[in-house]
Amino acid sequence: MALTGEQLGELRDAICAAFDARSLTQWARTKLDLTLANVVQVDNPLETVAYDLLVWAEQQGLTETLILELYKARPRHPKVLEYCQKHFPAVLAPPPEPRTDSSGMQVHTVATLVTFMASLVLGGVQVLLAFVAGVGADGVAEGAGARSFFGYIRTYHWWVTYVTVVPVILAFSAQSIIRMGRLALAHREWRRRVVATALLSLVVVGAFSLKKFHESSTVDPAEYCQWNYLACRPADVPFKEGVRFALRIVSYSHYAMGYAALVFNVLTTTWLAAYVRRRKRQIPDAVSELSDLLLSQKIVAGAYLFYLALLRSSRVGMELASQSRQPSASLGELIQGLSPNFEATRSGLPDLGLGLAWVAFCFFTHLLWWRGQNEELVELNDVNGIVRSLMEAYALLGRTFTTYASGCLLLIILPPTSGYSFMTVLGLLVVVVALVARTQQRRDVAVSNVPIS
Repeated sequence: MALTGEQLGELRDAICAAFDARSLTQWARTKLDLTLANVVQVDNPLETVAYDLLVWAEQQGLTETLILELYKARPRHPKVLEYCQKHFPAVLAPPPEPRTDSSGMQVHTVATLVTFMASLVLGGVQVLLAFVAGVGADGVAEGAGARSFFGYIRTYHWWVTYVTVVPVILAFSAQSIIRMGRLALAHREWRRRVVATALLSLVVVGAFSLKKFHESSTVDPAEYCQWNYLACRPADVPFKEGVRFALRIVSYSHYAMGYAALVFNVLTTTWLAAYVRRRKRQIPDAVSELSDLLLSQKIVAGAYLFYLALLRSSRVGMELASQSRQPSASLGELIQGLSPNFEATRSGLPDLGLGLAWVAFCFFTHLLWWRGQNEELVELNDVNGIVRSLMEAYALLGRTFTTYASGCLLLIILPPTSGYSFMTVLGLLVVVVALVARTQQRRDVAVSNVPIS
């Protein structure tokens, strides 16, 4: 925003009328996140200091922010009010209502519903393609040996993911994309960061997906066959290679979209929390967006934790089944046969590390958010400040999420070895999480009803 000479002079006079030298310094530090002595000569007369500050703000593109904070600090001062009414009436108007579509629903809510349903339908199409291709059910693989062939339904980390996890990730990431896009259009510097993160997400996920696709196209598994390996074909059912190839393309693409959305959502939210902490006066609209973005980040990270637990359960079950070992039916059998189960789960360490990484991203984002909102309360130069910040970030993350995440990480370490047992354990986890959420809600209500003396 460029000011004319007349506007600049009137704004300088309004600042000089509203502040003395000391209060101007305090206002710049607390409301503009600016140490005045770093940008102007504070020993000069107040009129010169105010003028130099305005010139600096104009060069940095912060004129509108400065006027807005001036009005917030001195809304009833005659000079400030007169200037805003004459040159900047926008600050006097009430904040605009959220943008809505023709039905009155918010745009991001519509995008969430549409994206979820589209992804869910695509997941259903994949199940249909699996049966048309002849790879839906289990059987025996072609070739020498008696390798098991695990079909699309038995490898439940595929189809369950595509009708639950991926739709949730894409739906809530659609909210984040809309919010990030709105901020990117309004702030050029943030726009570059959003574009860079989007490109990084596409490159990383694209490379990972192509690697997995190439591996399934060239590797001939020795122990057992999954439906997605080209070298594996069912020997006892009609089989259509072209339909299976189409299913592989759709499945890997669907997964890549969900994973790219997850990476973009988590990284941009963490980056925005760090950016707002340092420059919240330059991007004030991001502060109001971050609370919703934090919730979205926890939901998509939680969905991916569920996928990792599902993946471990499905893989361990297939590995044990290929060794002609049935899942333990009793506690005694489980104790007697723990060794093969632990051998099968050792390969899950990378999945455990990935799950911990997403939880760490969520925790770090909430830590940045709390620090940005309470910068003046706690200093990080002592142990007490660090401990308090960590505890507040944990509280902000919420017991519901931390209980759920802990349960998913435990399922990654010791996964149930069949779909039925996985659903049973998952049901218990959901009950525990619901009880924790209800207990926390009652505690919050009790605290809010305590009279203030």
